[in-house]
Amino acid sequence: MSQTDLASMVGVRANYISTLENSRKLPSEALLEKIIDCLRLNQNDTERLKNDLELSRFSLRAPNNASREEFELLYMMKDYVGNLTSSQIQLMKMALKIEDEIKSERGIL
Repeated sequence: MSQTDLASMVGVRANYISTLENSRKLPSEALLEKIIDCLRLNQNDTERLKNDLELSRFSLRAPNNASREEFELLYMMKDYVGNLTSSQIQLMKMALKIEDEIKSERGIL
């Protein structure tokens, strides 16, 4: 599908679609939903697109229900982000998944 075709389907200009594709702007939630509908994305692709969009915002806000301890961890991480090795990132991801896997094995989740 061309940028012109997609733009016409979602009600924007083709150059705006180009701007989105080149990450110079981010779509509104309403426009994103129109694009998802027009492209007939399946659930996996929709989730991946939304996740990629969230990651592209380069911004993180602690949830309102975050504990002080969780907030302190996030605050501490700011000094490391940008200098982590791939191995360090993988180890942290694995550590965060361990408890979920234990709960799943015990039937808690």
